[in-house]
Amino acid sequence: MSDIPCEVTDSTITLKWSEPQSYGREITQYTVYQRIVTDGKLAEWDELKTITDVSVRELKVVLEKGKVYEFVVTATNVHGESLIEEGKLKRVKTIGDIDGGDQQSHGTTGSSCDKEKRILHAVYASLIILSLIINLILGVIIWKMRRRSGK
Repeated sequence: MSDIPCEVTDSTITLKWSEPQSYGREITQYTVYQRIVTDGKLAEWDELKTITDVSVRELKVVLEKGKVYEFVVTATNVHGESLIEEGKLKRVKTIGDIDGGDQQSHGTTGSSCDKEKRILHAVYASLIILSLIINLILGVIIWKMRRRSGK
C-alpha cells in the first residue's frame, strides 16, 4: 500500500489511501490496523476495520488523549493480503492527559502528517520561486527583443 495521507483533529484522525497496483487482480477488501506505542515499545497490530466496499478509501478513527498510535492499511486480492510494511505506516501522537488534565494542553500532532504538509509547502514555495524566475527571464528576453527592434 502507498503511504497513508491523513487529516488530524484534536480527537480524531481520518486516514486516506489510494488504490495500490493490483497487477491484474481485483482488490476485494482493505484492512486497517492500529497499534499503540507505549514508552517506545510497539504493541501487536490490532485489526481496526475490514472494508469490503473497495471504493471506500478513508476511515475516521477516534483517538484517546496521551497516546501514540500507528496505523497501516493492507489490500487483499485473490492471492491474499498484502504485507504490513513498516515504511508505510502513520504515527500520530495525541497530546493531553489520559485523565482529562489541563484542557488547554489537549491537541493532536501527527508527525507523518506534519511532515507531508511541510513537504507540500516546500514544493509549493519552490514552484512559486521557479515561476517568478521564469517570468523574470521572459521579461528580460522580451525587453531585449524590443530594444533590438527599436534600433
